[in-house]
Formats: sequence, C-alpha cells, structure tokens
Amino acid sequence: MAKGKYTIPLIVVTGLFFMWGFITSMNDILIPYLKKVFELNYFEAMLVQFAFFGAYFIGSVIYFIISAGKGDPIMRIGYKNGIIAGLLLSA
Repeated sequence: MAKGKYTIPLIVVTGLFFMWGFITSMNDILIPYLKKVFELNYFEAMLVQFAFFGAYFIGSVIYFIISAGKGDPIMRIGYKNGIIAGLLLSA
C-alpha cells in the first residue's frame, strides 16, 4: 500500500470533525442572542440544544430502521459517498 494513500482522506475527516465541533460550540454562543431577540425563557432557549442533539438520536433511529429493512446503506453506497451525502444533507 502506498504510504501517502490515506493522507488526504485523513485531512478531510479531521476537517469535518473540526467543523462539527465548531458548529456544536456555536450553539452555546448563539443561545443568549436567541433569548434576547426572541424573548425566550430558559426552557425555550434550551430547546435549541435539545433539537440540535436530538437530531442525532432521530437520525440514528432512521438509519437503524433503514438498515434493518434494506441492509446497511453505507455498505451499498460506500464511505466516501456516505460522507458526501451527509455533508449535502447537512448543508
């Protein structure tokens, strides 16, 4: 196997994890502004966090249902296309 074969994919995946972490930490910065602009109480403002992290759970349940019914989608489309599909879905 070529020594540098995995360098570019590693850089891309590292960049993606940085982006996901940055977006996650931006929620904490965004919440006080949302409270102020929309006059939200604490519970309503925390629903932003609930929706953000709840989406991971809902996505996992949907993935599980698809996998149980039709087989693993990642095995069908491949890891590279799976990452691209995930990025397109999140954009």
